[in-house]
Amino acid sequence: MKNIARLTGMLSVQILFIGFLFKHMHWPYANILVLTGTFTFCFISTPIWAYSSIKSTKDLSTRFKFTLGLGLSAALLMGSSVVMSYFNVSGSSILLVLGVVVLIAGYVPAWFYGRG
Repeated sequence: MKNIARLTGMLSVQILFIGFLFKHMHWPYANILVLTGTFTFCFISTPIWAYSSIKSTKDLSTRFKFTLGLGLSAALLMGSSVVMSYFNVSGSSILLVLGVVVLIAGYVPAWFYGRG
């Protein structure tokens, strides 16, 4: 399962960065590549990573589950915001702000607290 998570993560990030390159160079299909990379990373790679992380961890404490849930929520909220903003759907900025708030006020303190 970890190999699948690594492979999908690597491919989605490569597609995303190729899309950024296309966008920078004003080449065609840039938006499609950026959307595909973002969607694949947020809605396929991140849940697979979370699932494999849960399966491979021996310590399934409530703190670990809470931290993982916060990180997954922040990633999905921010990824949904990026996809929605490309399609000019209203509410994408609200999702982005919610994702950043969950990341900064929830995930980062939980991650640092869990490390100590």
